[in-house]
Amino acid sequence: MAKGISIYIDGANFVYGMKSLNPKYSDYHFDFENYIKAIVGKGELVGVFYYNASLKQEVNPRRFKEQQRLLARLRKIPKCKVILCKRQKRFTKDEEEYYTIKGDDICLALDMLNHAWENKYDKAILFSGDGDFA
Repeated sequence: MAKGISIYIDGANFVYGMKSLNPKYSDYHFDFENYIKAIVGKGELVGVFYYNASLKQEVNPRRFKEQQRLLARLRKIPKCKVILCKRQKRFTKDEEEYYTIKGDDICLALDMLNHAWENKYDKAILFSGDGDFA
């Protein structure tokens, strides 16, 4: 019996992929729902799994609000699950503070493999610009 299609989106790397096409592109205004419908076509959608980490409100309140609106839109898409990972503070050689996402790649890969093991899908589609997945 056919199970359908599961879509896995590496949110942090998805936006960098979009910006590599055009610096003006942003995932904040990207129409994920219609994009997913176009990808699935006549197939059956099992689920969409979007992985990212929440931005720090105190670092950039405007970008934080934009991201929260994006996450709210994603949560309204039928069968879409938002999985939030952690951000970790790091420092450059010059002691400048920045944040990286921790655990998103592992969480995505484990979910994808577990869902395959549980026979939840026939086809998995991964969206990421991260070469680690290759």
